[in-house]
Amino acid sequence: MDALGSSMENLTTATNPSTRDEVVNPYEVDALVAQEWKHLSWKDRTVIQEEIHGVRCLAPEETPELMEHSLQLLHQHLQRLRQPHNNLLARGFEVAQSTFPDTYLNTRETRLKFLRAELMDPQKAAVRLLKFCNLLLDIFGPESLQFPLTTKDIGVKGNEGLRAGQFQILPCRDRSGRRVFTLVGNMTFFLPLMDRIKLSIYLLNSTVDDEETQQRGVVFVAWPGISNTSTTSTSSLFLPDPKEHIIGMRLFESIPLRV
Repeated sequence: MDALGSSMENLTTATNPSTRDEVVNPYEVDALVAQEWKHLSWKDRTVIQEEIHGVRCLAPEETPELMEHSLQLLHQHLQRLRQPHNNLLARGFEVAQSTFPDTYLNTRETRLKFLRAELMDPQKAAVRLLKFCNLLLDIFGPESLQFPLTTKDIGVKGNEGLRAGQFQILPCRDRSGRRVFTLVGNMTFFLPLMDRIKLSIYLLNSTVDDEETQQRGVVFVAWPGISNTSTTSTSSLFLPDPKEHIIGMRLFESIPLRV
């Protein structure tokens, strides 16, 4: 079992962020981004910058031939990855196939979401789909592998966070057609960790029902709460709990969504 699956009980006991002493300086974050940026080629930096600013979209032009060929290759990669030596990666997918033969994860529409999230790369899409199955299994249980998530799956606390409006999807798009997520205030940090995770997965996953969003992706606009205990001259933000780093990486590696 992977890192999250082996410590699900510990994930429910995250420290309240208002009591943490850890803070992060925005200038340190900028330095880390700049360091990673230097490792990219000039071409890659230009392409990324243009898509960030809405100048271009990296999604390939879709034709019936490309879509059918990609779906066939995706199926082949999934079958290959189901081999015994990949039992940890494919464990959620195996539960879905053995328990719910009619799972929505087998539909053409769902698999196209994963292909578009990886710019029609079947091999990467297969890995993303398997990771998504593991995420659903670990967070929501096996029943979530049968039908798409609904507000019932995020529970009472998750719905409270949804109504709070600190994490929501705007009813408009940016100039390149991307959906816009906003995170304000304490970004639902008043919720227990597991409820916050469920809400995030539900909201992100619920945005990819239309083809334009699948192809163009989403952007995030965040205005997080500021630490009231900071004694430095620059504004500092609380770091998320280390457990959230794990689930955050897993979430963005598995959700069928371009961010």
